[in-house]
Amino acid sequence: GLYNSFFNCVVTACEGSILKLWDLTTGKFIFEYSGLHCGGGISCMVFDKSGRRLITGSNNGEIKIWNFNNGQLLKHLDKGNCKEVTDLAFVNLNNNQYIVSVGWDKELHIFPDNSDSFQTRQTESFEWKRDSSRHSPLLDRKNTGHSDDILALAFGLPNFVATSSFDGEIIVWSMLSGHIFSRFAVTPDELDISCCNMAVSAILFLDSRSEIRNSSSLVSSGPSGKLYFWNIYTGDDPVTIFQATKNRCITCLDTDDRNMILIAGDSTGNISIWDIHEFALCRMDTTNARMLRTWRAHTDKLTKIDLIESQAFLITSSTDCNVRLWTLKSHCIGTFGVDNWNIKDLSTYIFPYGPTDICFDSLTISEADAKNTNSHNFGDETANMIYEDITHVDKKHQSKYPSTKFQGGKWLKNEKDSLSKDDGTDRTYQILSIDDLESLDINQSFDNIISQSSGLFLTQLK
Repeated sequence: GLYNSFFNCVVTACEGSILKLWDLTTGKFIFEYSGLHCGGGISCMVFDKSGRRLITGSNNGEIKIWNFNNGQLLKHLDKGNCKEVTDLAFVNLNNNQYIVSVGWDKELHIFPDNSDSFQTRQTESFEWKRDSSRHSPLLDRKNTGHSDDILALAFGLPNFVATSSFDGEIIVWSMLSGHIFSRFAVTPDELDISCCNMAVSAILFLDSRSEIRNSSSLVSSGPSGKLYFWNIYTGDDPVTIFQATKNRCITCLDTDDRNMILIAGDSTGNISIWDIHEFALCRMDTTNARMLRTWRAHTDKLTKIDLIESQAFLITSSTDCNVRLWTLKSHCIGTFGVDNWNIKDLSTYIFPYGPTDICFDSLTISEADAKNTNSHNFGDETANMIYEDITHVDKKHQSKYPSTKFQGGKWLKNEKDSLSKDDGTDRTYQILSIDDLESLDINQSFDNIISQSSGLFLTQLK
């Protein structure tokens, strides 16, 4: 799912080459376009800067630009082969715009975006290739580029593009020269030498750190559920590594504009939110970043997380064929195509229950049983610290139950209340009434959620 702020709608796509539009405010279906890529499914998509054009990539190698308002095909970008496109980026660089693609051809393709051109088919920039081929060319990829399928790309200020591949290699390119600026490689866990999945399926630049040369400004996934923080200016070794999830792979990443939080999705449908506003900023951190919240959002691998900062919502997409809308408190608003809601009316949310498929999934049930037998599971102690740290927040923004233990956002059907008693016993689950929900202000702006002064932000995550 991809959010369009200009039209305030959500776009979903599938392997059937069908594009559907949904109203964010109500969850209602608006319109659909079919047959976008003949003989191929949509594998990735991105909006241009204005939000009026949509660029789609396909598993048959096609890249197309569409008028998002009426579905008209504007241009076909020809990269010279029919291998799958795995990721796309729309880049603004020195008042020029480019469309960048990567995929199973192990190559980085850069197309100048000339909206004034009436050509319906466009190839890569010959000028770019000619300039770059003089030194360390993007053309000569056998010697300088990736040797395995490229899975992800990210643009970072001021002029960098990072690409990651199936064999664990990460390359940072300079878009000005075509040179490789730096190269990294994730390494297997020394304690888990049997791990053979080295694929880096998610990378992300922290642009707020772009001018701090001794900071880690690039984040990537890695083997064994780890997250790697890299300094693109110094050395080959990561600044720090921390365990984001156990026995799973991180499949997608997102962050806010100021890089205060990092949102990670994994291969079993779990989402975790981390406080990174000072993590690995100018030093190596030997401990994990502080986890703010974690919950099960889907029953299968997460493929995309899109943070809507202006409204503090998350759009999540998964290979379980569901696209869902969440609050940052892990409250499920609904599933597109299944539920309808009024974004301003809490009584229309699925919360306090979770999506049915998650509630009755075997992995969810086994994790709930583990919590019942061990209250100090992964992340609980860190999350409980949040309740102490945010006591400075105004009373009207505080929960009615500030002593509640962190429960990872799982609100299972038919679970009875187990409220904290005077003897201090723990409450495993809590189901709030509609009156309780109405006391929570979910329409705060993202600026009110993040407190820059203390770094202890996220009223939504308390």
